[in-house]
Amino acid sequence: MKKLGYVKVTRTDDSVQYFEKFLQNDNTITYFPVGGGFSIVQFRNVKSVEDIDEVPVQLHRGWVGIDKPQYEAFVDVNDRWNGWQKPYTLANEIPKLVAELSVDDTYKGTRLEGNVLIIIHDDEEEERINEIELSGERVFYLGNLGWCWDFFATKEDYNDEIE
Repeated sequence: MKKLGYVKVTRTDDSVQYFEKFLQNDNTITYFPVGGGFSIVQFRNVKSVEDIDEVPVQLHRGWVGIDKPQYEAFVDVNDRWNGWQKPYTLANEIPKLVAELSVDDTYKGTRLEGNVLIIIHDDEEEERINEIELSGERVFYLGNLGWCWDFFATKEDYNDEIE
């Protein structure tokens, strides 16, 4: 299998979705949704399919959390992990996150040391996440932790009565 690049798919309702394009060993072309999903060989209900060099960054500011809006953050709506968001959480939200994280089988604890968030894994290994600047804000990138983050444009977008 050889990666050929990316495609931008514009649907008949004007929604846009991005896919990675691959040449399989049997010379068929397959597409995988960026951020996770099953492969497809043919698109339906499309206006256009356009080859592109890279998927554009599309930052949105809002709230992220596990099941409910908890922390203010930025997300790149075109960059996901298995369909989940990969947030850049605002630095002023990190002390709240540290206080709320529970110790479980995966994590032994978290702490904030200056501009570094330290996550202690069950094997005592420390993962260090440095504060960075994004769109003029101090943030911590939490997108590589393997957590299942949801994104909410506003806190009002969440309806806890659905649970």
